[in-house]
Amino acid sequence: AEVTHRILASGTSVADLSLIVQERTDTVQIGLEYRGTVIDGAGAEALLDVFEAVLVGGSRAPGTDLAALLAPHLGSDLHGTDLPISAGSVLTRIATAANSDPDAPAVIADDVTLSWGELADCVAHLADRLHTGDGTVRRVGVSIERSVDLVVALLAAQFSGAAYVPLDPTAGSTRLERMARAADIDRLIVRPGGDRFGMHDDRVVELTTTDGADVDDADRPDLVALAESVDPAEPAYLIFTSGSTGEPRGVEVSHANLLASTAARSVWYDHDPERFLVTSSVGFDSSVVGLFWTLATGGTVVLPGDDEVHDVDRLGDVIADRGVTHTLMVPSLHRALVARSAERLGGLAVSIVAGEACTSAVVAEHVAALPDTALVNEYGPTEATVWATAHRLDGERERVPIGGPIPGVTVRVADASLRPVPAGVRGELMVSGPSVTHGYVDDPVATAERFVDVDDRRWYRTGDLVRADDGVLEFVGRVDDQLNVGGVRVEPAEVERELVAQPTIDAAIVVAAGSPPRLVAHIETIGPIDEPSLRAALAPALPPGSVPRHLVAWPELPRTPHGKLDRAAAATLPFDEHPTAAAGSAGATLLGLVVEAWAAALGRSDIGPDADFFDVGGDSLAAVEIVTRLGDALDRTVAIGVLLAAPTPRQLAATLGGDDLRSDRSGDEFRLVTLRPGTDDGPLVVLTPAWDDVFGYQALAEAFRDDATVLA
Repeated sequence: AEVTHRILASGTSVADLSLIVQERTDTVQIGLEYRGTVIDGAGAEALLDVFEAVLVGGSRAPGTDLAALLAPHLGSDLHGTDLPISAGSVLTRIATAANSDPDAPAVIADDVTLSWGELADCVAHLADRLHTGDGTVRRVGVSIERSVDLVVALLAAQFSGAAYVPLDPTAGSTRLERMARAADIDRLIVRPGGDRFGMHDDRVVELTTTDGADVDDADRPDLVALAESVDPAEPAYLIFTSGSTGEPRGVEVSHANLLASTAARSVWYDHDPERFLVTSSVGFDSSVVGLFWTLATGGTVVLPGDDEVHDVDRLGDVIADRGVTHTLMVPSLHRALVARSAERLGGLAVSIVAGEACTSAVVAEHVAALPDTALVNEYGPTEATVWATAHRLDGERERVPIGGPIPGVTVRVADASLRPVPAGVRGELMVSGPSVTHGYVDDPVATAERFVDVDDRRWYRTGDLVRADDGVLEFVGRVDDQLNVGGVRVEPAEVERELVAQPTIDAAIVVAAGSPPRLVAHIETIGPIDEPSLRAALAPALPPGSVPRHLVAWPELPRTPHGKLDRAAAATLPFDEHPTAAAGSAGATLLGLVVEAWAAALGRSDIGPDADFFDVGGDSLAAVEIVTRLGDALDRTVAIGVLLAAPTPRQLAATLGGDDLRSDRSGDEFRLVTLRPGTDDGPLVVLTPAWDDVFGYQALAEAFRDDATVLA
């Protein structure tokens, strides 16, 4: 038998992927219909190649192992460049930098500058103090405000041989107490009078702003000796994941992990930072970038104050006044900074965005305002020590990629069996390499679920969905964020990406809410939104079932303590689930009855007489609800085909008023829906719907010639 395969180009797709197999006399025809937002043309062709290989190869050699049939058609892992790593740790490099130029500035915060020599003095002295009292020091909690002393405390914990546990004093006290207990800290560094989280006095070290500055040289431990005594396999810090997709988990990062992650930066980037602005809270792992990359290469850390870090105008001043060369921010903050302070950012060499999805609008505005400043999108989970992929953004790609693997790292786009998927097909991103940590603290179940050994490598399963194009990864969504609304699977990240691509929208969170569940988009924007225009912009880019039924504007969306959008909190935000039509929109007429039915079914109060059903977010469930409501009110059967043929309230009211109901019901077992009325002498086309969803074929129906009648 001859096997041929082809891609079906109907102009629309009912499902993410549909495979059609038809056997002829001497031919097996395999057709594939796919949704372009889920898989591209190359990926579809690759899937057909796989299907053909299994079908033909398996029939010719039935005893062949399935893995052997699939092997030639699976994708391959992506490898970063080689990463040469010298012996020692990041602490060794920091101690060496301190000895190289002791008078150079190491840390600047507010109006206080700490030289490298002063930093070494303070760190060594505080590290020695941490060993006073009983017991082994494994983990040191640090609860110090943004200041030079914060950097001293973090480094002192590490040089003492312990891991630091950041307890940002600006975070909620209840959460901090829970973290302190979960981390089982042995020592706590605080300001005099600071919250001790129930720790005994002999385990608390109070830090003043002058600690270490007047210590006699003879009493000061040697920083290089302390660094050399630290075992690279021991933990460097313990940090908690943000918790935006579940309960926070403690991740312990070793000195070896930290060195690999930091050394990769000096290979990937053209230049090490001269002055790095650290805007992230130390409770968020992106702070590790600015602190350790900068200090390990002899640069200067610039810490804005707690009041400055939330004021983009003042941040612009800090960048200009302090000669900052490198920044790392979430894309939304970087966008605001560029919009308000572009003229003060000319000295920036590199701007890194990370922590949330970067939009094309952020890239376009950056390139226009700061063409000489490299904009780099970094991606990476805490479990892989801050970053795993990166890409320099120049605005040439329609979608903003997360890039390729960094030096020393290997990534895989995997299927459910953890095998590589064909190129262009989306799958879960897995990360392997020396920066991947060992697992979660005191949580072996979660560790076993996320950290797996496959093909002689230790992998971290990120739970992120990506697809690869010529070795460059594009973020698609989360494995565990997928929504099911009315039987339609929706990737919130896909919808959110299209929303934030609009110039007036700064951020968006899409959730399923209400009863029955409906797609709700909570949007961060200034001022009201133009729903018709926004829906018109979304419609071409999204499947019909993915256009949100409700669009709710907020001046600010909820965020986690680390500044990430808080999806769990957004799920509880209110919205008008059962709005009525605006007063006076149609009056107490048949048209008014139709408008009310539309408003109730679509969950919108702005329905006008000439609103198009599909333009305002109509789908198969809404259609059923509309005709059911109208049928009950008029005490007669109204077929769905009537709504499709008259897709505005005015047209539908005119049809209903003329009793032209054209019931498409034929018995009780099935019904035909008229997608396109033709002429009596024109051709008749009958389509078989997938999962009782006829609306996915509407665009196809419109493509037939004018005299064709199309039923489904």
